[in-house]
Amino acid sequence: MGIELRRALDIVLRTTPYVIYRAFMYGALCLCVIAYLAMLFVIGLVFGPGTFWVLFVLSAGLAAMLGIGGFINQYVFHQLRAGHIAVITEIVTQAKFPPGISQTKWARGRVTHYFKGAGTLAHVRRLTRDVIRAINHANDLSSMMPLPGIETGMLLGRRIIDVSQAYIEEAVFAYTFRAKNENIYDSAKNATVTYSQCWQAILPNAITLTLLSYGFALVCTVIFLVPLGAAALYWFSQYTIARFVLFAIGIFLGFAAKWAVFDPIASASTIVTFLEESDITEVTPELEENLDKQFHQFRALCEKAKEYSAIPGFQPSFVEKPA
Repeated sequence: MGIELRRALDIVLRTTPYVIYRAFMYGALCLCVIAYLAMLFVIGLVFGPGTFWVLFVLSAGLAAMLGIGGFINQYVFHQLRAGHIAVITEIVTQAKFPPGISQTKWARGRVTHYFKGAGTLAHVRRLTRDVIRAINHANDLSSMMPLPGIETGMLLGRRIIDVSQAYIEEAVFAYTFRAKNENIYDSAKNATVTYSQCWQAILPNAITLTLLSYGFALVCTVIFLVPLGAAALYWFSQYTIARFVLFAIGIFLGFAAKWAVFDPIASASTIVTFLEESDITEVTPELEENLDKQFHQFRALCEKAKEYSAIPGFQPSFVEKPA
C-alpha cells in the first residue's frame, strides 16, 4: 500500500475549518517568537550586540532547563493535533463529518471525553512511543535505511525511524477514537499489538512521509528566506543581529508551515493505512503474551490499562452525546 497522498489530501481538505484553526494556532506561536526576537533586537541596539547574544543564550538555556517548549507542546499543541486526528478519523470511518457542527468544538469535546486532560494525553503518548520504539529496535529496522557507513548509517537510520514514529503514534490515537473504548490505555495496547503484526506496511510509509515533511520544511524555509534575505541586505546590512533574527525567523516559519500544512496530510495518510491494516489484523491473547514476554514497555501499558479499568465509576462503553 502506498502513502496515498491524494486521498490523504482529500481527507484533510474536508477538515478545512480545523486546518484554519490549526494554522491560526501555529501562526500565533510564530508571532510570539517574532515579537520576542524583535524585543531582543531592540535591546541589542540600545545596549550593544553583546547584550543580545547574552540574553538570547540565557533565555534559550532557561527555556530548555525549565522545559517551556515541552510544556507548551504538551498542553497546547498535543491537544490541537489530537483534535485534528479525531476529526480525520471520523471522516475516514464514517465517510463524512456531521453537518452543522463546529469541527473545533466537536474535536475538543471528543479529546476531553477520552483523555480527560493534557496529562493523560501525554502519558498515553509516552507509553505508546516506548512500545513502538521497542518493537522497532527489536526488529533492527535501521537496516531498512541504506545509509553509508555501517555504524554511522545504522545510528542515523534508527534516528530517522524514531522521528517517524510521531505519525504512527497519531495513528494509534485514531485507532482509539474509532474503537470508542473508554479505556484509552486498553485501546492503545490493542493498537500496539496491531502494529507489531503489520509494521512492514506502516513504517516504510511513515519514513517516506517524514523525509518528505522535512523536504517540505526546507522548501518553505527557502521561500521565506528570499524576502527576509532581501530585507536583511537592503535595510539591515549594517546590523548582524538583525540578519540573524531574520534568518532565525525564516527557519521557524518554514517549520511552522510543515506543522500546520504538511503534517495533517502525513498524519491522515498514516491513519488510513493503520486503520485498514487493523481491519485485517486480529488482536489475540497469544500475540499479547508474546509482546508481554518480550517488552517491559508493553507490560507497563497493560498494567496501566488494568488500573484504568479498575477506577471506581469507570464505564467501558462510549455514549455518543447529541451535538
